[in-house]
Formats: sequence, C-alpha cells, structure tokens
Amino acid sequence: MNPYLTLNLSPEATDADIRDAYLQLAKRYTPTHAPKEFAEIAKAYALIDTPEKRLQFQLHGPVETGDPARLDQQSLDLLRLHRPRPQWSQLCETFSKHT
Repeated sequence: MNPYLTLNLSPEATDADIRDAYLQLAKRYTPTHAPKEFAEIAKAYALIDTPEKRLQFQLHGPVETGDPARLDQQSLDLLRLHRPRPQWSQLCETFSKHT
C-alpha cells in the first residue's frame, strides 16, 4: 500500500497537506457509509502522519501498525539533517545568555 497514492498526495507533501487530505477524504468516506474505504484512508494516514513515520516509510517501506517500529541510527541522522539550522543571531543570543 502506498499511502501517498491513497491520499492523492505527492511524497513532498507537507504536514498540513497530509492532514487536510486525510480530513477531506474522511469526510467523504465516512465509516458508516463506506467502512472499507475509510479503513484504508485511516491506515494510509497512520503510516505518514508524522515526519518520523514518513522518513521510516521512505527508507524502509510500509511498516505494519502493530509493529513497534523504531528508527535506526541512520534514519535519525537523516531526520536531523532535515531540521532547519539556527540563524547566526540566534546562536549569538544563546551564547550571550550563558556567558
């Protein structure tokens, strides 16, 4: 199962895009009228609802929701690379507070 195809998204989608797509599809396919489709949408959203899970999916493919999937060291290092670096002014401010 590819959650991006299920939610009609590209792999470059942001957190807000993923959440909006899920909510839009969940409203369209309610559990009372289309339980099978709703379950598929919910499962797809559960696979990529956080940045850590998206990275896990992109590196290792789908992980069953019952598995206690932990990120390995390589995945954590990649996740750290995607975080924004602090600005020079922020660093100077931080160091001036501690000196």
